[in-house]
Amino acid sequence: MFSLKDLEKYTNGKIINGNENTMINNYCVNHEFYINGAFYVPIIFHGINREIYIIESVKLGAIGFMIERTSENYENIIKESKSINPNICILEVNHVNDSICALAKINRSLNINIPIIGVTGSVGKTTMSCLLSNILKGVSRF
Repeated sequence: MFSLKDLEKYTNGKIINGNENTMINNYCVNHEFYINGAFYVPIIFHGINREIYIIESVKLGAIGFMIERTSENYENIIKESKSINPNICILEVNHVNDSICALAKINRSLNINIPIIGVTGSVGKTTMSCLLSNILKGVSRF
């Protein structure tokens, strides 16, 4: 669990909007699953830029999101998201994928004794990961 200020530090990012003391308890990389109260990270994979779903995630209740400095829709996304939620936490980063990797490394170094569960395959990884996350939230040792 990191504050927005921690995310800024660990990603070499810049807080564009929101309270730097806001605690980020959950992250979501898929706008379709469990976005309410989570911090949306629009990772890029298989050539798909998930940045197009930022506004949708804000409408679904995301606490905040990352956005790349070089985004072609940067100004529009910032303006529209702030009109939906004036307190939305916005973290500007150089590269979203690099930033989430940096956060994962920091989180792992701080929580070395927590087991890792790998989910692989060609179908159902996101669904299974979200399901496992929600199940494990209720288990005290995780």
